[in-house]
Amino acid sequence: MDKNYLAAIQFGPILSNVLVCSYHNEKLYPVAKSVRYTPYIEKGQITDKDNMSNSLKEMLSEIKQKYKIYIDKVILVLPNFGHKVYQASVSNTILTENQVIGKHQIDLVRNKMLNTKVNDNEIVVLEVPRLYILSDERVLRTPPINYQSPTLSIKSFIHTLPVEVAKGYYDVVDMAKLEISAKYVHSMCQARACVQQFALEDNTIVLNVGQELTTISSFNKSLQIKQSYTKLFGTKSLIDYLMDTLRVSYDKAYNLIKSYFTFNIDDASKVIIDQKKEISAKRICGILLNRISNYMQGIVEDIKTLAAESSFSEYNIVVTGMLNDFPGFVEYFKENTLLDVIAGDFDIIGLDTQLYAGTYGALKLYVDENKEELSKIIKEDDNNEIEVDTRQEDKSISRFKDIFDDD
Repeated sequence: MDKNYLAAIQFGPILSNVLVCSYHNEKLYPVAKSVRYTPYIEKGQITDKDNMSNSLKEMLSEIKQKYKIYIDKVILVLPNFGHKVYQASVSNTILTENQVIGKHQIDLVRNKMLNTKVNDNEIVVLEVPRLYILSDERVLRTPPINYQSPTLSIKSFIHTLPVEVAKGYYDVVDMAKLEISAKYVHSMCQARACVQQFALEDNTIVLNVGQELTTISSFNKSLQIKQSYTKLFGTKSLIDYLMDTLRVSYDKAYNLIKSYFTFNIDDASKVIIDQKKEISAKRICGILLNRISNYMQGIVEDIKTLAAESSFSEYNIVVTGMLNDFPGFVEYFKENTLLDVIAGDFDIIGLDTQLYAGTYGALKLYVDENKEELSKIIKEDDNNEIEVDTRQEDKSISRFKDIFDDD
């Protein structure tokens, strides 16, 4: 894959997607995307690895043929099923000349953390440093590159998933002959993509109604402190419920929601769209809103509980997820919970749905962690390129929108 491109993938029980961005001037620009219907996940676990792998290969092939981009490395978005967060600390002796700490020495300590065994049923999938501690007891929040110290200790948050959940995703990526550049948990990706306006500098609770699961996560200064999830509830639950209520196929239920659902029920038409089953947009909205309201009180209680566990006295509440793509979601949520919530801000040229928030957020997290290395790569390439002015750059941004237009 071209070294200026970064690719991320997220598997979902309804839709999976691959997103490719170019990295230039410390910004990400979407240049290619592909999506497939993938009903091969149940409660976070991939139930059909062969079909999921085939879907992944189809997306990679589409991107190669349509956009002329060959992908051999991906950043993987992992689900929140069984996700837990622990605090851990690991130390290492610095063996370099004059005991000067470099990136390699820091990576050695962090890799020890990644190989930590919590128990037989969980595997560490991500490590996020909190503090760097030197032998003279100096404590730093940023990597102590070029500091001199006989030892280095790192205190981190480590994120785990059940072994059987994580292994399925690793296997599918391996079956497609891809290398995993990095892994991130979906709640972190969603927050990184949708909470730019706060920069996560304040206490923030992010509520994400995903395809299969609703997650509630607390953040402080970009670090996930605790993780909780309410119930098995997401857009898949709504499709299943509408399918059972109207006695229609899964595909029809999905298309009815996509075409007619709104949280503003007064705006929904009473015109019958299916005479045989007496289906109208207003009836669809009534059925689904009744279902959604049953979960609201539980969500409110979980938000309050998580805030208390995270020692938050004041905090922002940001709602994200695919329900944000339907008109009136935030207003409906405010009215039914009496919470002052804000819609997650996901306004990226070329990406018109929160389906891509997870993959875009994963790319942002990867850039945050690897800016220095990426800048070196870009600098090498820039030696062979003509510098463009701001107006030319703006034109290139509009081009990214154009390539996603329907043929």
